[in-house]
Amino acid sequence: MHKNLKRGLNRGAAEGDAKTWPGLPELVFLRTLGALWPTSDMRHVVVSPARLLMGSYLGLCKIRSFVDAASGLFLCTLFLQYENRSKRFVPEAINFLIDVIRCLSLPRRDDSTGLVRCTPLSRRHEFGRLCIISAGGARAMSVNQPHLVTVIGGKESSAQTNVDLLGLAVDLLARFSELYKALEGFVELYEPVLQALHDIDIDFLSPMLQVRIQFISACVPALNYVQGPNISNNRLHPEALRGFASNSPASKPSST
Repeated sequence: MHKNLKRGLNRGAAEGDAKTWPGLPELVFLRTLGALWPTSDMRHVVVSPARLLMGSYLGLCKIRSFVDAASGLFLCTLFLQYENRSKRFVPEAINFLIDVIRCLSLPRRDDSTGLVRCTPLSRRHEFGRLCIISAGGARAMSVNQPHLVTVIGGKESSAQTNVDLLGLAVDLLARFSELYKALEGFVELYEPVLQALHDIDIDFLSPMLQVRIQFISACVPALNYVQGPNISNNRLHPEALRGFASNSPASKPSST
């Protein structure tokens, strides 16, 4: 698998025919490794190289299509499985989710001019936005749990797939916030996340997805307001952060 990744990167990660992201066989293999061997060990002869390989996929490969986005989201779910007990920080997963949200959404319009504010994408992804959601029909779409295996294998590119992948990326960010709520740098970690969510034009999304995005987008400003003006904008009290994370949607059972 590592040789295949190197071969694809040497060919050019931006090339459309370069095989960089893992396919279904590789993803199933990585999923099986996490079920057979202990993923909470600091060092493991099998899991540690697998974890390094997964991080390399998320950090080095480029998002060229919905298939690439689905493959990366699958890897993010595997990292949640791997680090559920150890709670190791995986920056590649957070950065990838930010990039996916920017690629699969439309930019916010400036309230004063009405023009689209084109926030630059990550330098790792210079293919523009992959979003194919129309402002007219997206509000009526429900946000479903995407079947990543079908997306990766069938190469779907419908508006519903776009909405489902975007919803999964937002949900994964909430789940990672639950995982990392005890970190001292939690606020600094999620500042780029909040900026990415703020740059999304949520008016064209379904009400369910709007609520999810607005909840996460409002967490840091709300906490800063509760703590008062004497608290630095870049540092909030850890107890307040833990209290917020424990009440986030990711920590509560879904009512649907």
